[in-house]
Amino acid sequence: MIKKTLLFLAISAHSISHVSAHESIHSTNEDHLANNPPKEVSILSWWGYLCGCKDNAVITIEKACNAKLMVDEFHTNSEFVERYHKKPYDIYIYSDTGSGLIERAAENNAVDISYLANDYNPAVLKQYKKEQRKSNTAYFSISAGVFVYNIDLIKYKDIDNLKDLIDSIKDHPIIFPDNAVDVMSLTDTAFSDQEKQRYFSKDDPYGFDYLFKGSDIKIANTLLPSGTGKPFAFSYFWSGGTVQFKKRLTKNSPTIHNKEQEGSELTKVIQKGIPDYDLDSRKYDYQFHPKLSHITSDLLSLSQDDPTAKCVADQLGQGPAHQSILNRTYYLSPTMILPENADDLYIEMHNKFIHALASMPWKKELNPKEYQELNTLWQKVRIGL
Repeated sequence: MIKKTLLFLAISAHSISHVSAHESIHSTNEDHLANNPPKEVSILSWWGYLCGCKDNAVITIEKACNAKLMVDEFHTNSEFVERYHKKPYDIYIYSDTGSGLIERAAENNAVDISYLANDYNPAVLKQYKKEQRKSNTAYFSISAGVFVYNIDLIKYKDIDNLKDLIDSIKDHPIIFPDNAVDVMSLTDTAFSDQEKQRYFSKDDPYGFDYLFKGSDIKIANTLLPSGTGKPFAFSYFWSGGTVQFKKRLTKNSPTIHNKEQEGSELTKVIQKGIPDYDLDSRKYDYQFHPKLSHITSDLLSLSQDDPTAKCVADQLGQGPAHQSILNRTYYLSPTMILPENADDLYIEMHNKFIHALASMPWKKELNPKEYQELNTLWQKVRIGL
């Protein structure tokens, strides 16, 4: 009996000591957070991912990392290049188009977030390894070009003959994204070598003029053009932007933006872009084309080995905050795992992408010189439209 009593007292003393130690550590962590103000982490990001509002993702990241996110957004790759050269940032979220400018410049081998790729979908992981990304760079999101078309005017099979289709549309606008590499990738695969030799020229090496000539072409970052006019007949656009278009123009749909987006730049752009005419999304379908659609990625690069910035990069590349951002913007995760609470439109797009994943080509990367030459030509094309 005495032995049992002594054993009970010993166990009790150990338990009390263990709890006290745990409480002491927990208290120390709380004291550390309380006594250390949040550290600023600067981010240069494609617009809409980290909106100017305090949405759930930003709040989650700031709390988890004891950080204050300082986010600058850009709307075009040209603006990204300009901002990149103006000042350094801790983290970049940007198109794979500009990858040569960032990850090649950040050659600090101590910076490593490549472990984020461990959970990628096998097909995505294969591409990631093929691209031989630096260890400071991982995929942030995946998307692909889709063909959006008015089912009253166009049949999906018509897209196989892209030039004939565009030439046949005279009374309705045609929308292309404001991304020279996306459109260049399209013309590169849409036309045969014989067509390129015959119709492309020194002044039009990528066939932009040949593709656009004689048609009502609109270059935009949204499928919601402002002003009055006829609804567009056809578009080659990003998959995420296409689902946003379908969601926000479906009659009897939820409001134009949810509370998480209140006051965000994304919401302002969408609200500003709503046309005066009745653009019924039920008249539009979209498909990933096995030959003409190109898979593209947005990249996440960490430029320095700072613990707080690394924590933020981890949160952006995986977990609840990452899923929340993708669920709001309709981009796809490199893991190809659906976010929680994904709606029917997101699930539909996700399933279409998975079905076409094996057959679609990936957009190629350009070096800075190639990109600069292409972008200079693209600006001339935009002015001429």
